[in-house]
Amino acid sequence: MAIVGHMLAYTVTATTTDPNIAQKFLDWLSPDPATGRKGHAADVVHSGGLSAQVVRIDPKAPGEPITITTLYVFATAEAFAAYENGPAIPLRAEGRELFPPDGPLKMTRTVGELVVEAGISRP
Repeated sequence: MAIVGHMLAYTVTATTTDPNIAQKFLDWLSPDPATGRKGHAADVVHSGGLSAQVVRIDPKAPGEPITITTLYVFATAEAFAAYENGPAIPLRAEGRELFPPDGPLKMTRTVGELVVEAGISRP
């Protein structure tokens, strides 16, 4: 475990009760080997991020929302600001076109300092 200095965590949380919309969102985030498309998560990483993790949380009961949380890590607040003021503009526009704010997929964004990171080093 390491104490992390000033790295930034940018989290996008999407919710929907429509399994087809949830899958469409996951497909957009993910690479598509058939077309060679890297996927939105990789686009963010290649636009200044260090890493991205996507987690799908299925509902506990019928009718409750499916939640998809994407955690992006940036080296510094400055790196995130550069992303937001440049590459994020067209990437977010694409997201709004595919998943309009008034549609069945609701998104929230949060930004915070990454303070602890734990993991296993693998050769």
